[in-house]
Amino acid sequence: MVVSSVTNLPEWRLAFDLDKNNRVYVMRPKQESKFLTSLPKETKVGIGKRHFDLSGSIKEAPFALLLSNKFDSIVHYDEVVNMYNIVHSSLDYPDVRKKLSQLDEDTQLTLWLYTKKQATLSSLAHILMVHPKTIEYRLEKIRQATQLNPKVGIDLLPLTVAYLKEKTDNLGILETEL
Repeated sequence: MVVSSVTNLPEWRLAFDLDKNNRVYVMRPKQESKFLTSLPKETKVGIGKRHFDLSGSIKEAPFALLLSNKFDSIVHYDEVVNMYNIVHSSLDYPDVRKKLSQLDEDTQLTLWLYTKKQATLSSLAHILMVHPKTIEYRLEKIRQATQLNPKVGIDLLPLTVAYLKEKTDNLGILETEL
């Protein structure tokens, strides 16, 4: 697993720093839950799949970490493995990506959770702890900025790809650090 935090990260027998804010931890699955509960609240975690060869799991964890957020602070690679193929494909929408990156973080997060959870507006509002009208407003803000409607399936694809490419832009740097 890779753990990211702005506070001091705990020591562990098999751990090494990836950079100043990220540390790789290697542990048995039965040790994970106790370890995760000991982490500070603002910590984000990416967890790779179990592999015979540890390097496979260690390489997957940074990708999962990049897709974590304040509502999904622990992301397992199994949950986002299909997104990995999209990120590493030649599929890209640079104009959409540029326009999305200019939107505030809450609006981008709303788009991601709307896509990932395939939630209704009211259930998404409940997850984000906002009024459903706020979700409507944010989706409309995305539509106005990109000329793509997130509520329309064919428009959701370029929005999702652009979001994923933007969020994982530093993946190559993290992979190089490993």
